[in-house]
Amino acid sequence: MGTKIMVAIALSFTAFTAPSYSKVFEQELRSADGDGVTVKYQIEKNDGRHTIVFGKPEKRLSRDHRNTYDEPEKVMVVFFESVGRHGRDEFKYINCYEEAITVNLNAMRYYGCDDGVVTIEDHASVSLTLLRQEATLSIPIYLAYYKAKNKYEVFARCGTLEIPLSQNQKNDSPAADDSSNSSKRIQEVVVANGEDEILTNEEIAQQLANTIRQKASDCTSLTELEDCVKPLVDELVKLQSGLKSVPDAVGNAMEVYSRKKEELQQLADDIKGIRSEEDNRQTVNRQARRNLSFVNECLENKDNLSDEDIVALKSDANLLRRQSHDVDDRQLADDMRTAADQCDELFNKMEKAKKRRNIWMVIGGIILAIAMFLGNHTLQQMRNLKSQRGLEEMQDKIARRAENEAKRRAQSLVRSKVSRAQNQARRKANDAIRDGVNKGINTVSKGKKGGISI
Repeated sequence: MGTKIMVAIALSFTAFTAPSYSKVFEQELRSADGDGVTVKYQIEKNDGRHTIVFGKPEKRLSRDHRNTYDEPEKVMVVFFESVGRHGRDEFKYINCYEEAITVNLNAMRYYGCDDGVVTIEDHASVSLTLLRQEATLSIPIYLAYYKAKNKYEVFARCGTLEIPLSQNQKNDSPAADDSSNSSKRIQEVVVANGEDEILTNEEIAQQLANTIRQKASDCTSLTELEDCVKPLVDELVKLQSGLKSVPDAVGNAMEVYSRKKEELQQLADDIKGIRSEEDNRQTVNRQARRNLSFVNECLENKDNLSDEDIVALKSDANLLRRQSHDVDDRQLADDMRTAADQCDELFNKMEKAKKRRNIWMVIGGIILAIAMFLGNHTLQQMRNLKSQRGLEEMQDKIARRAENEAKRRAQSLVRSKVSRAQNQARRKANDAIRDGVNKGINTVSKGKKGGISI
């Protein structure tokens, strides 16, 4: 009979330890342009760590985006764990106006990936550990389009996915309704020798106590103790209220359970502390490697950096130097300090070049001012010489004009006198001829009258 009672208790215990299936949560998000995304996820809890597993999302693009991005299979749903550089070296994201995950470091510890960007299309999962009883993880969701070789364009922000988390969070199970009635199975009929025999509450409590003591001794983790033994302990506590006399085995079982719980709780706290330190160390190392990779990439393209980029790189170098004291990898720390020194050297060169440019600008300004002064003076001299030359030419012109006028008047006077002399001579000649002719005529007239013929 005792063996069959143990079989009945074991069958009842199966209801408590049946595998559970996480509930699928859905949230619908929309962008300002009318794009829609339905994000599906499950929340699993194991050893104090919450794991969010994403399912395949449903995407609905607006009319404009359907015309622009005509291949829906290339549209992906992503979110960013950090701002700045994303993806491996061969992947590039353009139009990154992104906002990263909002993590309250006092409420949770987030375990990210090395890429800094998570694609929900890949059924990705993220893990975190709650430091408080309740917390909320805020994840801005974006739509990205595969443009060309290893290049993605972020073209829409579809709101923020708010995921509430709790320390007491449990996975929903299809067998939940059956487990609520599992305690009744302990008190059901047990077949013994082909006849039904009803157990008393004291016998049930005795068998439960023995089972609790055995199961508690076999548990190796607090989660296993809570999942396997605590339901039986709760049922035993309920049975105690109806017992006339409590068997000694019940008290021993409760004591074994309490002592085992304290031991496993202490072990869990120790493991949590070690894991927290390890997670902190890994997080610091991961962030340090990411920052070092970004700084090295900038140093490789230092010839194409502007002064503003170099100033920003100086801030990254200061961050690297601070992080080098926190990492436990000596080689990584040396590489970080070396990169920081190279950034400082690049910044100093930029400062010296800027000083030289400023000095040459001042010298150039002085030289330009002197050249402008000398040029103005030279131009003034040239204008004076030109004015003086013009005055001299005008004086020469006036003198030549006066000389020409004097010559003209002299020649006119000479011509007048010559003409006057010629006229007088011509008049005298004409007078003489006229007088001779008159005298001849008079002589002829006298001869005719005197009978004288010639």
